[in-house]
Amino acid sequence: MKNTYFNKLMIFMFLCLGCLTGCDNKQPKIGEDGFELKISCTMRNQELALAACIGASKTVKVTTSNGSKVYTGYELMQRHGKINVPEHFSFAAYNESDHLILQLEVFDYATGKIIYTDQAGSYDAVYASN
Repeated sequence: MKNTYFNKLMIFMFLCLGCLTGCDNKQPKIGEDGFELKISCTMRNQELALAACIGASKTVKVTTSNGSKVYTGYELMQRHGKINVPEHFSFAAYNESDHLILQLEVFDYATGKIIYTDQAGSYDAVYASN
């Protein structure tokens, strides 16, 4: 009888300790900390220079609640095709190539997981918004 009482007491203490260290178990909302967009140019799953799909002088546009920002292909190449955006945004980029694939990947900034992908073939566009 003493042993079962002790076991129950230990379980109760374990549960209480768990609640003290993080009982709310609140899961972060996807995108709550923003997103990272990664734009790349590929052929047969091999990443190529981004300029092959978005010319150095061409632009892409990111719109947020604070306004719009335009990036040139050259700026995107300097940033390795990565742009950080807040929770609410819209993005569009046009593929200038007639034989390469323009790819967009959207990563949840907090977890690093890919939550959306889009690809565009010849003279098509990739889009994302939240």
